[in-house]
Amino acid sequence: MRIAMITDGGAVGKDSAALAAALTQLGHDVVVHHDQDTTAWFTDRWRTTRPAVVHIRSRLAGAAAVTAAADLAIPVVHSVRAAEDAPAGTVERDIARSADRVIASCAAELTELVIGKVPRNRISVVPYGVDVDHFTPDGDHPPIGRRHRLVAVGDLTPGTGFATAVAALAGLPNTELVIAGAQPHGKHADELRNYAAGRGVFDRLHISGPVEEDALPSLLRSAHIVLATPWRPRFGITALEAAACGVPVIANNTGGLTDTVVDHVTGLLVSPHRPRALATAVRKLLTNPVRLEQYGAAARDRATSRYSWHQIAIDTLNAYRHAGAPDAATGLSLHPTQMVKSRS
Repeated sequence: MRIAMITDGGAVGKDSAALAAALTQLGHDVVVHHDQDTTAWFTDRWRTTRPAVVHIRSRLAGAAAVTAAADLAIPVVHSVRAAEDAPAGTVERDIARSADRVIASCAAELTELVIGKVPRNRISVVPYGVDVDHFTPDGDHPPIGRRHRLVAVGDLTPGTGFATAVAALAGLPNTELVIAGAQPHGKHADELRNYAAGRGVFDRLHISGPVEEDALPSLLRSAHIVLATPWRPRFGITALEAAACGVPVIANNTGGLTDTVVDHVTGLLVSPHRPRALATAVRKLLTNPVRLEQYGAAARDRATSRYSWHQIAIDTLNAYRHAGAPDAATGLSLHPTQMVKSRS
């Protein structure tokens, strides 16, 4: 099957590259287009080399690609991006309503789409994936400075909720918190350090700065628990990466985190803005090493079975076929009565 994938840069571009590689390994021909292309460009290209399906993973070029695909009667699948960054705007809602199939990354995103009047029977849930061969429980990790280590990863902005984790640290003696993935200097970094000093935990807070992709598994493996406490809904990529490393996650029960973390199975879910509840949840696991190990093992099992890029590619192909793309084996379009049952 020839697949035209429209993407942009940053995290979405990286995610798209991983999906394209997994689809290629399954024997499909994926052509990746970037968000600077126009309707005329898409139309000319696809008239010459027609794809079986157009998969839109970019807000910027989405409208242009939808128009070109409609003119050529090519099925369109649209992956929304509301839960991971900003709420979907008017343009993205219009794309979702006009697409033949819409992919939500989690249950919370699906609910947003239904509220936005996208029919439920046109939505598939296909989450983000994780490289389970790169993020593994095996390998070295840096030494820790206290008896226990908590790790959080993300941008140094108030919305990532690191302040909740810092506040929780006051109730967790002999425990250090490492915040990684963002610049160690700047306004919010200073705010967090000042907040930590006021809470008496300054010496147990470490803001390490950006971590290279190659070094991230090592850092995650060094944690007893990884924290994901954003103040607004997110999918939770770090939670997936930690799970693949066999590390339990304690996360806010919001957005896609309620999908990626199975409460009392792979980690624990807590209410946002509740540092005491977060500290209680952390203590509950740190004082029970057997449960901590069980959660980590379950997290790794679930990451490999549900979130590997191989599985994400299979689920994405199912969404393509629901949209009316030709079946890879027969070359025939699948009608609703012929379609296999969706995993979504």
